[in-house]
Amino acid sequence: MVRRRGRDPIVVLLAMLRLTFSLPVVRKMMSYLDYRIDGGYVVDYVLRELANEKVSGCGVAHLYAFFLKSLIKVFVALTNSDYSVVEKAFRDPAIRRGLALVIRGLARYGVTVPQRLPAP
Repeated sequence: MVRRRGRDPIVVLLAMLRLTFSLPVVRKMMSYLDYRIDGGYVVDYVLRELANEKVSGCGVAHLYAFFLKSLIKVFVALTNSDYSVVEKAFRDPAIRRGLALVIRGLARYGVTVPQRLPAP
């Protein structure tokens, strides 16, 4: 049996996002991730940039990606995990779509129990 260092990075990331979005100032600042630019949401551009994909056409995404990457690295360090695992998870489009949906739900509705999502 192989022992992994730390916790599951996706669980850590979701817990970090939930904790972050519970602050009203952060929630207002991050509400801009729910805007549409060039047919896509800003959060989609940010998550693609965090996966080290080339992103063009959305200047706001570069700023948010820098802040979000810094925040993720802090929480990954606090949980004794490895950032490369989180970066690898961002490369999967299904995980990116799920995280984008969760982030948009947190930006629109805040932290709710059960979590409200802006999905059809």
